Amino acid sequence: MRDEGRYVVAAVRYALLRDSLAAAGDSAGRWQAQLWWTECLIRTGRYDSAKVSLAEEAQRAGGDQRREGWLAWLTSMLLSRLGQTDSALGAGDRARRVAERTGDHMLEARTHSILETIHSNRGDYRAAVRDAEQYVAIERRWGRSPEQLAAALNNVGIEYQSVGRLGDAERVYLEGLDLARRFTSPRMAAFLHSNLSYVREATGDRAEAARLMLASLREAETLA
Repeated sequence: MRDEGRYVVAAVRYALLRDSLAAAGDSAGRWQAQLWWTECLIRTGRYDSAKVSLAEEAQRAGGDQRREGWLAWLTSMLLSRLGQTDSALGAGDRARRVAERTGDHMLEARTHSILETIHSNRGDYRAAVRDAEQYVAIERRWGRSPEQLAAALNNVGIEYQSVGRLGDAERVYLEGLDLARRFTSPRMAAFLHSNLSYVREATGDRAEAARLMLASLREAETLA
């Protein structure tokens, strides 16, 4: 559900899982469930609750480098959502360094994703492209979720558009759509069709742009 973007439902499930694992004395499992629950809080705009969760988990990290890296990633995401881009960039860089030291490829991929977002929001599109390309490269090599790879392809396509690389943007959107056709949820296909529509419009193919945008709207309607 989290990979499909169903964060509201996923948050409820993760909270239940966290509590059951805590009752069973599984501290490692409880921490993992709390981690993804906190991500869902951030992605659904429940920032105050996310702050409380992050503070609690920081006390429980106990100097565990890997845990501290994941908390830095979540902190970076939260600060980015709150518009505190300088602090978000610092937290993202800390998470990236931990990921590289510990060989945590999942954390490394997600760190490049949030750094891409921060650079893009600051208007540093070339840096955003570099992080987006790293995100895609890590997902291709180490990723286990086709939804995450499709999201990475969508992200790098957006950054390619920002620097005028329309051919590259079209290529990655089409690859993402090929993946998205296999997904249960049409959420990612809706994003990809919409973004590809902008590329086609920019290259003068307005009829195809309109067709793609209608496809995106139809997919979005099924999510309402």
